[in-house]
Amino acid sequence: MVEMPLGLFSLFNTMIDEIKNIQYFIDKEKEYISAHKNDGTIFEEGTGLIDADFYNPEYFLKNGKIQWYYDGIKGYIENEEKYELTEAERVILRMFYGDMSCYFRDDYYHEKIPEVAGELFKVLNSLVLKAPQSESSTLRRYCVPQDKTDFSEGDIFIVAHCLTCTEDNWEQEDRKNVYIIEPLKDGNTKAHNLYEIYNHGDEKQVNFIRGTSFKITKIITQKNNLKLIYMEELP
Repeated sequence: MVEMPLGLFSLFNTMIDEIKNIQYFIDKEKEYISAHKNDGTIFEEGTGLIDADFYNPEYFLKNGKIQWYYDGIKGYIENEEKYELTEAERVILRMFYGDMSCYFRDDYYHEKIPEVAGELFKVLNSLVLKAPQSESSTLRRYCVPQDKTDFSEGDIFIVAHCLTCTEDNWEQEDRKNVYIIEPLKDGNTKAHNLYEIYNHGDEKQVNFIRGTSFKITKIITQKNNLKLIYMEELP
């Protein structure tokens, strides 16, 4: 069975000349804030008052975080200059490492992926491609609740977004589902060492580019019902 996530087909081939600059994102954010500043609130049962546009797929623009991250950029951090990151890539790196990583997942947007999110995806993919290729024999992803875990052995799993992993073994199997990934060898992997640009929190973060495919090779369900999901990267 092949899992084809939302929006995958439209965002595979990211070309450098398609990447938007930082002003595009700042302008989009300002436009959204201006258009929705007088929307008011609505009452939702069980939650209470929420912004009337809370379920708008572009709602993440409302708090002005893109401008905030941009204003916070001073000098280069670690190897940003070495790998020639653009202004947009430097902002997106901080957003992705910070409190906005969920907005870089196609499956966050339940119906239609907004244009501005698609452009964020492209910048992140460009950034990941600038990082050195991984040479690790094993990568691990310590899953969040949004990650798919209902696999069968032999399933093909296509990940639309830039899947985040680590080189390290954090030994968190007792409280999280874990993807245990065997990357392609001999320089063929689509995994890149984002930590070589900036090692945020010493997490040794590695990301696969968008649209990477994996085959589920083994599933171990532990006594706590959490799973160890073994998979191999496909060409």
